[in-house]
Amino acid sequence: MSKRSRVPFFMVVSMFLGYMPWYGFSAVLPHLVREFELTPRQTGSILGAFQLGDVLTVIAGGILADRFGNKRVLGGVILATGIFSTLFAFLSDGYASILVLRLLTGLSAGAISAPGMAPLSAVISWRWSIMAISLPVFAAALLLAPAALFFFPERRRLARQIACDRQAL
Repeated sequence: MSKRSRVPFFMVVSMFLGYMPWYGFSAVLPHLVREFELTPRQTGSILGAFQLGDVLTVIAGGILADRFGNKRVLGGVILATGIFSTLFAFLSDGYASILVLRLLTGLSAGAISAPGMAPLSAVISWRWSIMAISLPVFAAALLLAPAALFFFPERRRLARQIACDRQAL
């Protein structure tokens, strides 16, 4: 695989993995609301915590990448995003812990953007680099979500339950 095709491939994969905690959270949110008896205000704060973290570190990610290199920063923040997302599954026991873990996940995920786009723009123009990441990630999400429901019967039952819960609202 040439460098021109290797860089976009790895950037798409890394962006996809780095942003899965962001996109996937809406699927579990109704269950968290029910399990932890979260109010609408608390739910909004939890969703906003990730966004706040993301916004705060977009620029910081670029500064860190300039100082330490794109690969190091990108690898570190993707690893941190994965760690905080995994800790979420084990440490969430109420509103405060959910809020803190979502903020930490947002802080690490936000730093993915700048170091992720820099190597891509070095091998293809900036206009195509946006499409090179956005389209495959969007397509993968569209294909993988139904595939996951097809191959995992428990997920299929959960998806039906979420759909029924939304209709009841």
